[in-house]
Formats: sequence, structure tokens, C-alpha cells
Amino acid sequence: MLILGGASVVNALTGVNIYAGAFLIPVGVMLYTAHGGLKATFIAAWGHVAVIYIALCTFAFLIYAAPNSPLGSISKVYDNLTQMGLQRPVDHNKEGSYLTMWSQEGLVFGIINVIGNFGTVFVDQAYWQGAIAAKPSATYKGYLLGGLCWFAVPFTMATSLGLGARALNLPISLDESNAGLVPPAVATVLLGAGGGFLLVFQLWMAVTASGSAEQIAVSSLIAYDVYRPYVNKKATGKQIIFVSRMVVLAYGVLSGVLAIVLLKIGLSLGWVYLVSTYSTHGALNSWICCGLSGIC
Repeated sequence: MLILGGASVVNALTGVNIYAGAFLIPVGVMLYTAHGGLKATFIAAWGHVAVIYIALCTFAFLIYAAPNSPLGSISKVYDNLTQMGLQRPVDHNKEGSYLTMWSQEGLVFGIINVIGNFGTVFVDQAYWQGAIAAKPSATYKGYLLGGLCWFAVPFTMATSLGLGARALNLPISLDESNAGLVPPAVATVLLGAGGGFLLVFQLWMAVTASGSAEQIAVSSLIAYDVYRPYVNKKATGKQIIFVSRMVVLAYGVLSGVLAIVLLKIGLSLGWVYLVSTYSTHGALNSWICCGLSGIC
């Protein structure tokens, strides 16, 4: 999902060929991942998240607390959204308002988001290996704090850049919205070319941090669950590391090619998000049934 969204944003803001962007994003990540392994992933994720939060706070303050901004205050955003609710009411929202919590589409998206993210956590090797690598006493604290910190990212993006796009009445089509082009449009209006650069930099930090974790996760599964048990039961540490690095390189290229195929077919970021939810929600159902049965 991040590769598709990243390629679309880079293409919209810089003019880089969208297929080249989709291929180069994972390829650029796999170089330092293959060299540094899990430690490189942890260090990169920490630094990247710091940059993401700096950019996030910048956009939020520009929309809600910057007098010289096109919006710049909570009251102006509120008034603009109230007018937009009258001019372009939202179907299935209470009174067509953008300022209500009573939204049928919002409820559906919330359910999909919660189920999809729970399922992803349970079946994604990237989460498991991070937990295994850390001390048990630090793992639960880290994941609880990480969950709280993660919530701030989509919540702030939606309530600042998302609502900002509607408050500014930007001419964004449904296809552009599904491709993830709402944030770059708002960032460009707020800061011009500098805003576009900041958003691309923020996006690059997010894509590379997640991409690195996924590459390490896939390489660990292949090396420890396939290569050593079934191919070479007497594999040495050096051989396992070599196989892991080869898998990182292969997976990086494969994910880039798969992203190009999805773009060629014409599948949007929203479609891939829904499919990933349908593909992983089984893990949540199994966990709930297991807990209710008293087996766990």
C-alpha cells in the first residue's frame, strides 16, 4: 500500500514516472536493510518516525494556528466546513455535515480499519520479530506506547490535511483521493514547493521504515522457517545471513514489480487497503474464538 501511495504522490509532486517510483522505493530500501539487518531497521525506524512527527506538527499548526496561512485558525476551518456541508452535503452523515461524528461511511471505515489493523498485527512477521528481539519487560511497554504514537499519525493527518482539503474547497477528484493525493495538494497550497518537498520527505520516511521492516520479516521467514529446516539443516550462521540478504534483495525487486503490475491494472490504494483487510481479518476471528473457548 505504501509503495502505491508513495509512487502516486512522488509522481504528482515531482513528475517522476510513476512506475519508476514504484520500483525504486523498495529497491532503495533493500540496500541498507540487507547490509544492516534488524538493527538497521530499528535505528532507521526511530529516526524516520521523528521526521514524520516534525512534518505532522508543522502541517497541523499551519492549518489550525498560523495567522498567515490560508486557513490558520480553528474557527476558520470550522466556518469553512460548515459552509461546505451546506454546499456539498455528505451522504449518510447527519445533516450532511463534515463536523459530525454520526457518519455511516465513517463507521464502516472505522470497523474495516480496526479489524484490518488487528489482523495485520497478528499475522505480520515484522511485529513478531520485533517483540522477540526485545526484552519481555520492554516489549509490552513499547508496543502500548507505539500503538498510542501510531494513532496520532492517521488521526492528525485526517483532521489537518484531510479536513483542510475540504475547508479550502480544493478541486480533488475521487480517483485522486483514492490514489492518496489529498495531503500533497493541501501541503502545496500551504507552503508551495516547500510543502510538497516536506510531504514527499515525510512519505519517504514512512515508506522506507515500513518497507525495511517487511523485507527483514520476509527474509527471516525464508531463512529460518524454510531454508534451515528443509534445505540445509546444518546451516551455519554465515549461510543463514547470506540467504537472508539474498531474500531481502529478491523481495525488494519483487515488491517493486508487483506494485507496477497493480498500477498497470489500475487498482487504487483504497482497493488494496480493503483487500489487505479481507486477507488478514481471519487472524482476528481465530484469536477471538480461541480466547472465548478458553484454549489460550
